[in-house]
Amino acid sequence: MEKDIVFFDQDPYAPENHIYRVKNILFSGRSEYQEIKVVEFEWFGLALTLDGVVQYTEKEEFIYHETLSHIPLFTHPNPKNVLIIGGGDCGVAREVLKHKTIESVTLVDIDKMVTEISKKYFYHLYKDAFEDPRLKIIHEDGLKFVKEYKGNPFDAILIDLTDPVGPAKPLFEEPFYKMVYSILSDDGIMAAQTESIWYHQDTIINVQKALKNIFPIVDLAYFITPVYTGYWWSISIGSKKYNPRTDYRTCSIKTKYYSDDIREVSFLPNSLYTRLLEGKLFKD
Repeated sequence: MEKDIVFFDQDPYAPENHIYRVKNILFSGRSEYQEIKVVEFEWFGLALTLDGVVQYTEKEEFIYHETLSHIPLFTHPNPKNVLIIGGGDCGVAREVLKHKTIESVTLVDIDKMVTEISKKYFYHLYKDAFEDPRLKIIHEDGLKFVKEYKGNPFDAILIDLTDPVGPAKPLFEEPFYKMVYSILSDDGIMAAQTESIWYHQDTIINVQKALKNIFPIVDLAYFITPVYTGYWWSISIGSKKYNPRTDYRTCSIKTKYYSDDIREVSFLPNSLYTRLLEGKLFKD
């Protein structure tokens, strides 16, 4: 394919668009819920895009997946039973399953095609998850699953969603977080992807306020990645017992990004955190 062919990231919620040089398009199709593409970019390698927005690339996917997984899981002293909402590509599942204490992981994603495409084109990245018998994948609406769940409580719930629109929108709101709280163990913890600190402050503030109405301990972690618009991306955390800034175990697994010293600088400084919640961050 000619090098002058480019892919415009079509994130409708950011005032910028990333442009990638395209080497090849391996798959283009539509599921019941969204447009799905697998594109090979220069430098970044293979990428999964949903509705024209890059979700991850071979080059940097581990930054997001490790941060969302290991900050909450190393906060909990003995996580055994984990629920993942979204994350049908199995990147978060791969990281969760690195923890030796884990006995079962339930992954609930509404779009079966995302998992099928990931297994076909990104198996080399996520094979450890796909081959692990501790992982159970369910393709249904995450809101429905949480609302109707009657089984054993989860030690951690990780929410790996796309932008808060369409079927995903209710999963960024307080009624959903109340249901999440109800199916967590007494010392359980949840973490959710909550958009860009630069461009989506209203979303972050709304989520943080909702969590503070439910959980005794709430915080905001972040990571930086070159493919998400705004680069500076947030993870909202709600915990029933343990403080993720101070209560955590030493990293004991193989990672590319996450480590004890990375963790120490992965939370928004209190001065910025306070201003963000007041709606005054980067404002006169």
